[in-house]
This record gives sequence, structure tokens and C-alpha cells, in this order.
Amino acid sequence: MDTRRRFLQFLAASPLLGMTGAGRLMADETLDKAGLAEHLIASPEEALDVFDFHNVARRVLPTSHYGYVATGTDGNETLRANRAAFRRIYLRAMRMVDTSNLSLETEILGDKLNSPIVLAPVGSQKAFHAEGELATARAARAQGHLQILSNVTTHAIEDVIAARGAPVWFQLYPTNKWSTAKMMLERAEAAGAEVAVLTVDLNSNSNRVPLAQFVRADERDCSACHGQGPDDWIKTKPMYDGTGSVSADWDMSGMTWDYIGRMREATKMKIVVKGIVTS
Repeated sequence: MDTRRRFLQFLAASPLLGMTGAGRLMADETLDKAGLAEHLIASPEEALDVFDFHNVARRVLPTSHYGYVATGTDGNETLRANRAAFRRIYLRAMRMVDTSNLSLETEILGDKLNSPIVLAPVGSQKAFHAEGELATARAARAQGHLQILSNVTTHAIEDVIAARGAPVWFQLYPTNKWSTAKMMLERAEAAGAEVAVLTVDLNSNSNRVPLAQFVRADERDCSACHGQGPDDWIKTKPMYDGTGSVSADWDMSGMTWDYIGRMREATKMKIVVKGIVTS
């Protein structure tokens, strides 16, 4: 029995085990667990990849705030599928090509950018940084990235554009109160935005099970920031100032392409449709 145990220990450590199906699984699992103890960076300059920021966020953010930024809809199925899809993408290197003078500069709908990296619209950013979208705008300015501003921003679009030193794209959640949407579009255009990004995959409230679990686990009293309900929450969003709206009015289950036509009549901004997954 002792001889058999030693043989199995030898086999488990052998690279030959990787030739079997079971061995390959064991090797992959061993590789995943072979890293050093988790290191929390103390400054952005220490980051080796974006997941270093994730590790810090998981430790320092309030429970529900972390849940908001880290989870997806339903049971995170799409979030997991996206990560899995990226793992299957490989870059085929071209050798013996002069790469001494590379440039990532590009142009998207007339915006000249240092790289094709785009900061997607994320609302309520003051939940993560005292200066919210203003800090994000300054980061986008420093690196020459495009910033898309959520219409549930915690800073007015005029202030964000001033911080970036260039126009942002304005993301719009459609609303069944057309006067609200129209006022937001007109305000964004007047502020200097040249592109409106219409979200079409939130025609009604989304089902976010993991987020709800994080919120339920958060023992803080959040009413100071969020109020007692969604009607109080919307009062904290400056893009709704002056619209007369007391709620988000996001029930757009009857939305069709006619909504794009109404936007086209209301603004001269270019229109990008966000959320199309089928043709």
C-alpha cells in the first residue's frame, strides 16, 4: 500500500499526467491555484492589470456598492459568458514586422482618440469616488480616451465636459415621458455633446439577482443618499433637473424604432443604438 501511495504521489507531480483528460483538468486546477497570495495595490501605478483594481474594490467598497459595479443582470449569466468568450480570443502575432513605431490612435464618429479604449456609461459614480464622473473625465483626458456619460450621472454634463476638456457622448435611458428625454437631449447638445447613445436593452426594470443579494447583505442605512424609494433617488440625478420628472419612467415595453425618429427630430447629435444583439 505504501508503494502504491508513493507511486500515485509521483504520478500526480509528473507532467505526463497532463496527457490524460483527468490529468489535464488537475493541471489546470493546479495552475489556477499556483499563484501568490492576493496582493492589494496601494496606488494605480502598482496595477499589473485591471483585476488588481477589482481586488481592492472588493475589500474597500460598501457591500451594496461593490454589488452594483461587479454584478450583471439575472444570475450573472451574460457576465460569465463574456469572460469565457474573451478567454477564447487569441492574437496571432506577425513576426519580422517593424513594430518600433506603433500607434493606437483612431477616430470614432469624428472623435480623434489616442486609443480605441472607451469608458462605458456607469451611473452614480460618486458612490465610488468623492469626485465621481469628474475624476473619470480627468482620467479620460489624461489618456485620450472616449468617455460616455450616463444620464444618471451624479455630476451635470456641463461640468463633466469641462473636466474632460472635450465633449463626451451622452447615454440616454429611454423614458415614457418624452418631454424628459427631449430636455435631456437638448441639454446635452447645448453642452457640446456630439453623440447620443440610446440604451435599448432596458425597456423595463432589469432583474439583478446578485445585486439584490449584496444589497440585502448590506447592513447600513442607505436612506441618506438614496432616500426612501426610486422617486427620491431620481432627485439626486442632475440630468433630471428641470424636467418635472419624479421617477425614471423607464417602462418602455412598447418602444419601437419610431423612438429613434423622435430623437432625430429633437437633436442634431449623431445617434448610436446601444444594446442590439440580433439583426
